[in-house]
Amino acid sequence: AEYCLVHERVYEGIRAGCLPALLRCLEAQSSNFNFIYEILGVMHNMALDAVGRTAMIGHQSALATLRNLLFPDEDSDPDQVTKARTVLARTMRNVCQNGYG
Repeated sequence: AEYCLVHERVYEGIRAGCLPALLRCLEAQSSNFNFIYEILGVMHNMALDAVGRTAMIGHQSALATLRNLLFPDEDSDPDQVTKARTVLARTMRNVCQNGYG
């Protein structure tokens, strides 16, 4: 039952256009790694579901936007960057291991 609830919420979020909105937030806040960490947490949850993975793989700029997070500004807090990179790594592991579901 819990899986169905998560799947339904991911599906509704994708249908509502959350992924492009999240990507725009990541691009706009490229140096605020506390904010990035929170957004990546949402994207990580999306990547746990086949619908979310498919949306992330199929979106034109999703992977490029995520890749850019690997190269932060020099003045970024190293602890915040590490925390965000950890969530990014988990998200990408889900996308890559599970492919299209």
